[in-house]
Amino acid sequence: MNKYLILLLALVLIMSCKSSKVVTDSDLELLSKKFLGENIIIKRNSTNTFAIVYSSQKRNIEHPVNGISYGIVNLATKEMIFQESLNDGKVEWEDDENVLVKSKSGIIQKINEQNSMNNYIINVYTLEKKFK
Repeated sequence: MNKYLILLLALVLIMSCKSSKVVTDSDLELLSKKFLGENIIIKRNSTNTFAIVYSSQKRNIEHPVNGISYGIVNLATKEMIFQESLNDGKVEWEDDENVLVKSKSGIIQKINEQNSMNNYIINVYTLEKKFK
């Protein structure tokens, strides 16, 4: 009987330790609310080690272009490791380690120059930007 009780307690202890490391979407919203404000969208990478958190601002009289503010969160440490704001841009996962950022430059360019988009990739481990 004592063996089963010890086994049960050990199992409960192991499960409680494992579940405390899970970062929920509400945890991410609280973490990023100060920088991003309300209506936060969360995109996790496929290995669930990092997340992109962002919010967008639609055009209005005070802000004539779409705006986006985003951050990259390390889910193991629960830290926002990178933050940036863009005009007319979007962010998405390129793969598990790289975030693809597409941003309009605000400068009118020739039509054949990729629709005047500035594309770059941010590596989540080095935080290096590589322009495409």
